[in-house]
Amino acid sequence: MTRQVDSLPNFPTCKTQFNNVALSKAVLSKVWQRVAVVSTSMIIWMVTGISEVTAQTSCPSGRARASLVPPTAAYVISPRHSIVLETTPLLKWHPINLPPGNGTPTYSIQVTTMQGEVIWSRDTTQTELRYNADGKGLRLMAGGEYILNIRVNLPPQIDKNLKYDDQELNQSASFQVITPQNKLFLESGLAAVSSRLLPQAENEFKSDIYANYGLNDAALSLLEKGIAQGGSPSVLARLHYKTGLIYGSVGLWQLAQSHYEKGLNFATQGNQPDLVPAFQLQLVEAYMMQYSPANNRKSVEMLRVLLPYYEAKGEQSAIDYIRYMLDI
Repeated sequence: MTRQVDSLPNFPTCKTQFNNVALSKAVLSKVWQRVAVVSTSMIIWMVTGISEVTAQTSCPSGRARASLVPPTAAYVISPRHSIVLETTPLLKWHPINLPPGNGTPTYSIQVTTMQGEVIWSRDTTQTELRYNADGKGLRLMAGGEYILNIRVNLPPQIDKNLKYDDQELNQSASFQVITPQNKLFLESGLAAVSSRLLPQAENEFKSDIYANYGLNDAALSLLEKGIAQGGSPSVLARLHYKTGLIYGSVGLWQLAQSHYEKGLNFATQGNQPDLVPAFQLQLVEAYMMQYSPANNRKSVEMLRVLLPYYEAKGEQSAIDYIRYMLDI
């Protein structure tokens, strides 16, 4: 379900809503030798030979999705393609799991500017560190953009038959410190959320505000707290949907898929038939991003079920998308 394209078809701009999620157009430029993915909240295009994606739209949703992260990799958890509030954020990453008897890996941590200048580095056996905990790094600047790099150093006694590729051992993610102006807007929005709301509803409203300002890590923390608190099937379906959207937007597709599948079950339990197609469309995207013959079959099956549903509703944008994907 992948083909090379030079431009995106003429799908709706941000002024059009598709399943209550704004769409955007993107312009692709600069040929490169790897796969990049352009995705709006519901529409996905898999494009080969593209290195840079520039969103030419007034909508903040137009952006390049991060590439697929192997679930076995020492991938960045936070800050991951997110805006952060602090100038000393907590850096967290997923451990690389070695079989017993193969020693303990170390992790070389580097924080760099977007130009590649190293402003702090540290080696550790832990899976989280506070930025500049030793006071030897440069201060992060408000509005500054940075990259967190994680490199796994395998222990010398590791079984030589164990093979790890470069993508599993080297991961990175960008982040940005919030600007003073946006911090004021954010604090104003958070203060406006009524404290008379139930804690779960309050957390959901705040997670929406964090997400709108690009604080993905903060939004995820509140959404996952809400999921842990439990609730009705309709509430849990909505929380899983929002959580899946954020995980997908930062390239953690296996986690996005898990939340979409759980949310789909809750939508079915809660007798919310209109939510089911939305979850299925997101699952198609998650399956495609984790390409395998089995996932390809799942995507085709879902699209064939969705086509008559949207034809009956007369939603032409969805119909065009599904037909296009089935023709690839």
